[in-house]
Amino acid sequence: MDHKSAVMVTPAPWFLVTPPECDGVTVERDRVTAMIDDSVTRHRITAISAPAGSGKTVALSHWARTRPAATSVAWLSLTRFDISARHILCGVLTALGQLTANSGPRWDEASVVADAKSPSIDDAHRALLDACNAFAEPVTLVVDDVHWPEQALAESVLATLIDVGPPTLRIVLAGRVIPAAVLSRALVSGQVSIIEASDFAFTESEIRQAAAALDREVSPTAAEDLRRSTDGWASAVRLSLMAPPHSVGQEVAVPRLRVDSDPLLTDYIETQIVDQLPTALASFVLATTCATDIDAALAAAVSGRDDSAALLDECVRRGLFLDRLIPEPGAGVGYRWHSVFARHCRVILARRDHEQAHSVERLAANELSGRNPLEAVDHALRGDDPAMAVRIIGEQWLSLVLQSRADLLDRACRDLPEPWSGHAQILHIRACCQDVLGDRTAAALLTGRANTATDDSGASVTLVLALATLMVADAHATLLQACDQVHSALGSARDVPPSLYASALFMLGWTEMRLRRDPARAAQLLRSAMTECEAAGQHFLARNCGVNLAFALAFRGDFTAARGSLDELTSPAGHESQQWQTYDGGIEMFAAGFIDYWQANLADALTTLRAVVAAPTTSASYRALARVYLALVAASTGRLSLLSEAEAEAARIPDTPEHGMPWPTYKLLARAKLAEARGDHATALAMARLIGQASHVPVATALVAELYRRLGQPDQARALLRTLPAAVPQYTRVSSLVTEAALRWDGGNRGDAHRLLEAALDLAEPEGVARPFSSSDSTLHRLLVAHATAGTRHGDFLAARIAGGDDWRDLDTGPTLTKREREILTYLRTPLTGPEIAKTLNLSINTVKSHQRTIYRKLGVDSRREAMRIAL
Repeated sequence: MDHKSAVMVTPAPWFLVTPPECDGVTVERDRVTAMIDDSVTRHRITAISAPAGSGKTVALSHWARTRPAATSVAWLSLTRFDISARHILCGVLTALGQLTANSGPRWDEASVVADAKSPSIDDAHRALLDACNAFAEPVTLVVDDVHWPEQALAESVLATLIDVGPPTLRIVLAGRVIPAAVLSRALVSGQVSIIEASDFAFTESEIRQAAAALDREVSPTAAEDLRRSTDGWASAVRLSLMAPPHSVGQEVAVPRLRVDSDPLLTDYIETQIVDQLPTALASFVLATTCATDIDAALAAAVSGRDDSAALLDECVRRGLFLDRLIPEPGAGVGYRWHSVFARHCRVILARRDHEQAHSVERLAANELSGRNPLEAVDHALRGDDPAMAVRIIGEQWLSLVLQSRADLLDRACRDLPEPWSGHAQILHIRACCQDVLGDRTAAALLTGRANTATDDSGASVTLVLALATLMVADAHATLLQACDQVHSALGSARDVPPSLYASALFMLGWTEMRLRRDPARAAQLLRSAMTECEAAGQHFLARNCGVNLAFALAFRGDFTAARGSLDELTSPAGHESQQWQTYDGGIEMFAAGFIDYWQANLADALTTLRAVVAAPTTSASYRALARVYLALVAASTGRLSLLSEAEAEAARIPDTPEHGMPWPTYKLLARAKLAEARGDHATALAMARLIGQASHVPVATALVAELYRRLGQPDQARALLRTLPAAVPQYTRVSSLVTEAALRWDGGNRGDAHRLLEAALDLAEPEGVARPFSSSDSTLHRLLVAHATAGTRHGDFLAARIAGGDDWRDLDTGPTLTKREREILTYLRTPLTGPEIAKTLNLSINTVKSHQRTIYRKLGVDSRREAMRIAL
């Protein structure tokens, strides 16, 4: 698997693209709201840099929700998991996509989504920038917590939008630190307004407003004392105001608190907040603050309380540093603890009851293992249970890799303590991560370490090893063995988790399809994988299974079913999430071009295959396959300009096998076909001999046998045909039957020739397999005409093949005929008379004659005989 084809882009969770809902005791600070509004109005970029707990998120959320209806605000909260430019891109796409969902179309979402699948971030950036340039009205993008992905930010789409974004797009960046490198260019041009912590500091009057919101009475002197002691830090002010009345206004011991670790703040939160709560609620708070983001299910799991939803609402009502997040339709209600408050609560619980602190972390890990496995791993490690972390990774790793989380998964594996980080299955998993991320050297080194590790064994390690082999190995024989091992393990193991089972089925079908040994088996595996993925809740991967199933159907020759699957997958109805998926880049387009080639729709095939090669979203694998079939299309047309184009593209087909794809064989096939089309028969035969008996590439065997027959090498053609396995794709079987029929015809065995040709037609007509009948050599043409005269069950299909039923359109230069004119031209090359053509097409004879005159005029000819010659 090349590293680009395995990447999948998924949307940011809804709660990260929604401004937090302010609770009932939040002070609406008009001064701060006006400051933000003035900055956004006057400057394209607003940078808000302030420590945790300064009130910037609350102020921004209030400002965003009170903006005039004519102005749109998109919101994105970044997290510590947003460590790459691609993750930030997903978040920006989701946030801006909310504008389309909530207020109607505001940007060209479809084109941006298509380019978001690109393995090249630069291409996606350009598409997004183009879409933003089309904003018809002002839009503000608020990005909160930009300090988390500091390094990735400079390489992300945000850096591009900051530097060269349109004037209609205003950007607000908020975080503890704003990376200077991101703002340098905009600062020089005077487009940035900077708001600092001091601007958010509570004034004496605002402290009194906050006290009033909490039903407290604070004198101006006490409020000023509190302002001085806390420097107006919002969280410390709020914590102080929530203390018992006798301490309100008293000076806090430390004027400037170290919010992340100061033990005095921990003591303050413990004695003045937690201990003042009812005992049951205090216990609930200490348990549920093990996670910053929480919902009722997670709260119930870690606290053991059935009334967790009510208790969360009680915390919000009391103003206990818990924000309620407004859910999307159909989603549950989520909550977010203030990170500083939650961190100190974890310290409080740990020093009160060390074992309970570990226990709630393990409970959180267990609850999150299926829906947020990376977060679950963190909880397991905080709960001092690395074995649990390894188990979660072992259950979810393949799903994470297939959903573009390889970088985060690799980091989680590296964060495991010894000896777990050196376990064989962990090293194999890291090897897969590195292979998908494009570092095949690191992948090979990790695989070597894993193979020498002797620390663990058993069925789970065997399955991981086999699955890892499917991802990192190139040799055909190695992949065959790994496929059999995975199939055996899945069939015999009783404890394979549903997520791993579903993902493993997909990988098995994905690999079988590329190994080409049994297309029907590959299709069945992918169909089963799609069902299992849906049952396991892996909806993105389920659709990826569907896309690969469509290609597998095309590959085995079920063209009608494949086109139906492709049409269903590209239908907007019921696939709102498809815009976020990145699967094997270009697979859908290639499948369509592949079918068009075998159905002899050469113009459509050419257009589609060119698009696959040119599209930045195409993976290396499907770009190479498109180059192979572009050569076959060019050879079928014989046009010099197309041959030159195809030769240049064929030179870029890989020279070594990769992940089971036999690129050397495909490259030789492309070169042989192109040489034959140019009349260089010596080179064509030399390439054919180098291919030899490509038993694991049956289509190459069939096409080379066809080439040998046309170039006067019947013995070599027969020898190759005898090597074809029994189970081959339908189009390959049709091609081999046609070649064998022509060989029998040349050998004087006319009866067998007709029998074999009729068998080929029986297979070909239902799926429209036309290319094997489209050869212009005299032997095949005489055989087709004789067979039509002798009688066949497939008269119309055969007549079109005799007529050279390729789609007649302007492939590079030449006449442009309508669809009906091309159809009539096809029948003009048959023995059918004008009235017979009219009857076949259900037209009047006058209509046929009218079209016939137009065809002659466009082709510059005067007779049917001349038209037939040009059509050849």
